[in-house]
Amino acid sequence: MKNVTRTTIILTALYSVLLFAGIVHHEMWLDETHHWLLARDSGSLRELFHNSRYEGHPMLWDMLLFLIARFTQDPFAMQVMNFIVSVTGVFLFLRYFPFNTGLKAVTVFSYFIFYEYGVISRNYAIAFLFLVATLKLFEDRRKHFLLFSVMLALLAQTHLFASVIAGGLFAFAAWENYFRRSEGRFSNFYAGATIVALSFLLLVPEIIPPADHFLFRYDPDPMISFKRFGKALSVLWKGLFPVPDFGSPHPWNSNWFISASKSVSVIPAALSWLVPGMLLMKKRPVAVFYYSTAFVIVLFIYFSPLIVASRHCGFFFLLLIAGLWMMKTYKPGTVYNRKVFRWMENCSEKYSPVILAVLFFCQLVSSVFLFYTDWKRPFSNGKYVAEWLKADAVKEPVLVSQMSAGPSICAYTGGTAFYPENNCVHSFCFWNTDPFIIPDDSLLVRAHRLAANDPSRKALLVLNFRLDSVAMPPHVRFVRTFTGAMVRPEDYYIYEAEP
Repeated sequence: MKNVTRTTIILTALYSVLLFAGIVHHEMWLDETHHWLLARDSGSLRELFHNSRYEGHPMLWDMLLFLIARFTQDPFAMQVMNFIVSVTGVFLFLRYFPFNTGLKAVTVFSYFIFYEYGVISRNYAIAFLFLVATLKLFEDRRKHFLLFSVMLALLAQTHLFASVIAGGLFAFAAWENYFRRSEGRFSNFYAGATIVALSFLLLVPEIIPPADHFLFRYDPDPMISFKRFGKALSVLWKGLFPVPDFGSPHPWNSNWFISASKSVSVIPAALSWLVPGMLLMKKRPVAVFYYSTAFVIVLFIYFSPLIVASRHCGFFFLLLIAGLWMMKTYKPGTVYNRKVFRWMENCSEKYSPVILAVLFFCQLVSSVFLFYTDWKRPFSNGKYVAEWLKADAVKEPVLVSQMSAGPSICAYTGGTAFYPENNCVHSFCFWNTDPFIIPDDSLLVRAHRLAANDPSRKALLVLNFRLDSVAMPPHVRFVRTFTGAMVRPEDYYIYEAEP
């Protein structure tokens, strides 16, 4: 036990040092700063709920940010909180994950747990923290079902996909309670079920956005289409083997195999669905838990207008970690002696070490590459645009377009900007703006109107796209650029418009 504790402390300390170094060198982008601004610029919890109605996320993360923003306007506070949450989750994982030290180490330094959910500050590290706490309680779920249910309820409030995993774990426990009574009933089952049910009822108004969300207008594909099928088929591959496109100028949120050939990548994407079965088939109820939970997430991805990113696919990796944990602690009931099950179990026993080795090799390579790239290059240039604006003490009105380009600037300036898409001054994005993207001529007309409010001043245009130099009118002057960001829309082109 003493050696285990020492190893846990050493690995946690190493994780903490590297993670903090990565956070210090990470420039936050739209998705991070948008939620910080929602919390910063909401005057009350009621206003926060109103401003967050288009997010499609449970409110736990935004409520924590709201609390922090009452004490400081510095967005680095959000990164510090994410650091504390990440380190706590990793410490608990290293302490209780029922596998050897090697597997523990490669897991905590994997792409999602270390870089995507650690260095980037979103509501994913807190999902991992509550998942670890839930899985630890899963081991003694019959004795401590009430506390297990509380953790499930909190897990459900971190992210929509985390709520699906929480629902799968609760369904697993409910199945045991009713169909495996010989091993004993769950204590406080109905009280725990009530807690979980209330948490899921609370999700309904949080995760269903209003019908005027701009994504609904930018999702014209029919329900039966190759695009939707490909989007749903590839998510498991992106989650388990998130190898970035090393040659791309924007490697984050990319996948090398899909970038090389979308048609050929269908083969590994389809084969990746066999991986969880090969790893979990020794405990068939656990394999059923994995596939049924994953299927619910895939159904949502297929039918929703969600633009799938790597961070979403990471939940299939977290689900696999949950399956491996459950496999170690779950005692099977009925044993099936059919040849097909024996064959699958033999394959699982024989090939699972190789599969795990390949899987974690891809995770570690991705983690190291993107951590290093983030260290050497700006993840977003919003921070440097903000520093330039503050250093030059810019007096003229600042217009930012497209709207998604503004939050990373406003968070670091501590202020707001004029958004021509809705002719308003604010900080975070309004996802019901129609149209969400306006043409260049409309943009310039609104910029001139902004400058015309005071003939002695000019308007500064901060854009995440380059204006057409041929069509650009003479009273618009190019100023400078901020380029080279890992996130494509976080490069900036600055112009000055006279009245």
